Amino acid sequence: MSELLAAAKKGPVVILNVGRSSCDGLILLEGLSDGVIHVPFPELTSGHVKSLSQSFQNLMSDEGHGNINRLHARPEGSSIDPEVDFAHILSELWMRLVKPVLDALAITPSIKDNLPHIWWCPTGPLTFLPIHAAGLYGEDVPFGSKLSDLAISSYTPSLVALMQPTSQAQHEFQLLAVVQASTVGQSNLPGTKDEINHIQQCAKDKVAVCPLMDQEATVARGGRGA
Repeated sequence: MSELLAAAKKGPVVILNVGRSSCDGLILLEGLSDGVIHVPFPELTSGHVKSLSQSFQNLMSDEGHGNINRLHARPEGSSIDPEVDFAHILSELWMRLVKPVLDALAITPSIKDNLPHIWWCPTGPLTFLPIHAAGLYGEDVPFGSKLSDLAISSYTPSLVALMQPTSQAQHEFQLLAVVQASTVGQSNLPGTKDEINHIQQCAKDKVAVCPLMDQEATVARGGRGA
């Protein structure tokens, strides 16, 4: 057990299981006597997870609901509003899976810079769902109603990946941001330049941002950090 808990040195690790009889989570948390917290998901079934996963893949696929243009444009002739469908998926993940985990970790809303870091290790069809974006969205939704308000999320494919020693960086860390507002044969993505400006503003005095815009975004330039 002590070897497994080494994976939780960077923050709690949440292993998400999907089974025919039940769905649950196992939280590895450094400092606990037994090191593991079991979190049942009584409102979540394997069939429900598969349905959410399929709906999400349809939203992201050209063969499903088409190019959804940032989840705001409806494909011609479609009777489904992608934005509403996407919000439903995120709310279901929040209420049935993520919120029980946060409650088990006693993570509550607070305005601070050093948010806790959670490592998600999903299995089965959960690997295709945006757990990091789970939450309730809307103008009247209070702060603390989505995961990003309460914690920083990362994914890991396994515990072993977190237990492996990390190599020391040889160069100063930089953030590579690729912006491609238009792609041949695809719908345009509005607001991408505004997003990169926002990222640069948030990262100011913290980390260097190397933006690659449209035609500048080549494999060669990306490989050498612009």
